Formats: sequence, C-alpha cells, structure tokens
Amino acid sequence: MRRLFKSPAFFSFLFLAVLATSLTCLGAGPAAVPSGAHGFHYFSFWTDPAFSQAERYGLLVVLGVAFSGLLYAWWLMGQVRGADKGTPKMQEITAAIRE
Repeated sequence: MRRLFKSPAFFSFLFLAVLATSLTCLGAGPAAVPSGAHGFHYFSFWTDPAFSQAERYGLLVVLGVAFSGLLYAWWLMGQVRGADKGTPKMQEITAAIRE
C-alpha cells in the first residue's frame, strides 16, 4: 500500500481527480446549447465543413505525436525501474540519503 502512494501514476490520477472536482465546483461544465443548435458530437470535426482537410490531418498528427510521447515516457519509466540498483555501498548511501 505504501508503494502505491509513491507511484507517479497515483499522483497523476490524484491531480486529475482534484482538477475535475474543482472545475465542476466552479461551474465549468458543458456550455448550454442555444435553441436550434446541435449539441456536442464526438468526432464531428470529420464532417463539419468549418474544418479544412489540412486541419483534420493536423489534428491526427498532433494526437499521434502525443500518444507516441506517452508511450515513450512509459518505456523510459520501465527502463529506469528495471535498472540495476547499484553496488551494496551505493544502496547504503541511498538509504542514508532517504532518511
């Protein structure tokens, strides 16, 4: 249980939960839809004439780069966690620093 609270994923989840709660409390929910207007639709940018083809592909490129960055960060995290902890003397120094 103690290891969970030291996990970066736990702090990321906690940050997002606090952010979502605070935005909800501030009334930053979905905007009211004027009468006669269409509501929010997922992936509507594919069919909305307000977006050009270049904007659509640009959005996909940005999403791909963002997703690739997350995968790379995940890979780096695994590499660091899987690295050698060092010699016994190095581990002793590390334990002394953590106190």
